[in-house]
Amino acid sequence: MLKTKEIKMTYTGYSNLNEQEKKLFWNLPADKLKVIYQSKEKALSETTFRFGQKSGHNNSVDAFRHCYWSALLARDVGYELALEITTTHEDFSQNPLDEKVMDLHNNAVGLKIGVGQYKTDPVIAEECKNVLLRGQLKTLRF
Repeated sequence: MLKTKEIKMTYTGYSNLNEQEKKLFWNLPADKLKVIYQSKEKALSETTFRFGQKSGHNNSVDAFRHCYWSALLARDVGYELALEITTTHEDFSQNPLDEKVMDLHNNAVGLKIGVGQYKTDPVIAEECKNVLLRGQLKTLRF
C-alpha cells in the first residue's frame, strides 16, 4: 500500500494543481486523496457519458461536471472539506472572475446535492442534470 507522500508524488494531476491546492492536498491523508482523485475521475467519466465530452468550457457540460464533482466530494469527504477543496480549486490568479464566479456557483449547488449520505452516484448525477435543465446552474456559453 502506498504511503501518503508516495501517493502525492505519483498523483497524475499533482503538477497541474495550483499552489493552494498543493498545500491543501499535502496535508490530507492518503485515503482522502484517493477519494478526491476517484471523484474527479467519476465526474469526467459521467460527463463524457452524458455529453460526449469530458469537460467543456463555460458551457452546460462544464456546469454539470462542476456540480457532479462537488456533490460527490460532499458525500464522500464531507461538506466542509469538499467546500475547501472546490473553493481552493478556483483560487488562482489566472482564473477570470466571471469563470470563477460561475464555477463557485455550480460547485455550491453540487455541494448541497451531495449532502445526503445515502445518495448513489446515479442519483447524484440525475439531480445535477435536473438542476442544469431547470436553469439553476450558471454558464457563460450555451
